[in-house]
Amino acid sequence: MELGSNLFCSVPVAPLRSEPSHRSEQVSQGLWGEQFTLLGHEPSWFHVQSVVDGYTGWISERQCMVHSDTLKDDCPRVCSDWALVQTPPPGPVRCLSMGSILRPFLGSADDRLIRGASSLILNENPDPRTVLERGMAWLGTPYLWGGRSRFGVDCSGLVQVLWGSVGVALPRDASWQHSLAPFCYDLADPRAWQAGHLAFFSENSDRITHVGLLTGDGRILHASGEVRLDPVNNEGIQPVDKRPTHPHRLVGIASFYTPSLHLAF
Repeated sequence: MELGSNLFCSVPVAPLRSEPSHRSEQVSQGLWGEQFTLLGHEPSWFHVQSVVDGYTGWISERQCMVHSDTLKDDCPRVCSDWALVQTPPPGPVRCLSMGSILRPFLGSADDRLIRGASSLILNENPDPRTVLERGMAWLGTPYLWGGRSRFGVDCSGLVQVLWGSVGVALPRDASWQHSLAPFCYDLADPRAWQAGHLAFFSENSDRITHVGLLTGDGRILHASGEVRLDPVNNEGIQPVDKRPTHPHRLVGIASFYTPSLHLAF
């Protein structure tokens, strides 16, 4: 197979690993229909770069397929937290997570959505109310390092997928999301605390280790143990149940959507 070939995730969720081994660290995930570019290969493994966010890693050759297609905006994507796609008998019923791309060459041309919702990104409006409404459906989702799906998600994967569902592309990692955000705010500015803005945290240094979505009412939607809502202020996240957690000290607030689209809440 030639380097630069187009690969597509052909399972509902595929681990992207640091090394070509099922025992290696999961650094991210590919969702059904997402596109990768082939960078190299080993027996049974492909070294790939995600077209969605530029992340690199190793994916099992059994969890992707080669196709000449490219990422197109006319393929609907799952916009509910999860969806069931049925292939006519004797084919399977697949459970897909938000962000999965419904490509006609995956599964069967006769696949149909029997639960959940899909939409064209071009028809979406990057409205923080939509993002937060969709995010509330993720409450209780277990934390998973490198996760980007409703079956397990990390903090940066959660905000990436939620904003991606309305066509706003975010980097994969919290530190990248902070450094590349086009709009940053002074923590003393009341406008910083608008719904949909990203709040960034560190543990014991200035290194960004955590991110969540502000709800606009003094709370934050974030993945810490599970996807949950907690009070937040200038000092950081205040766990509502007082359970032991990582120290989340607030170090910045930023946004990836334009100020002209900010709405009053």
